[in-house]
Amino acid sequence: MSIINVYTFTNLEIAEILAEAEEEGIDVIILVEKSPAGGMKDEEKAILSFLSNKGVKVYLSDGSFRYNHAKYII
Repeated sequence: MSIINVYTFTNLEIAEILAEAEEEGIDVIILVEKSPAGGMKDEEKAILSFLSNKGVKVYLSDGSFRYNHAKYII
């Protein structure tokens, strides 16, 4: 299992690696800030959609804990 929490996710190369891991049977979960400063860019929306379509569990932090500014991978 891979658990990722980041403020924004805009790296397509990492997204492709994570999608491959999901396809190989490794559960991948990502939590990102729903409303980063300046709003979520279209590039990030497309990457998160790509990941979700590949079976990656993508969650958007909705303010339950005010801001999601963490950056970690477990």
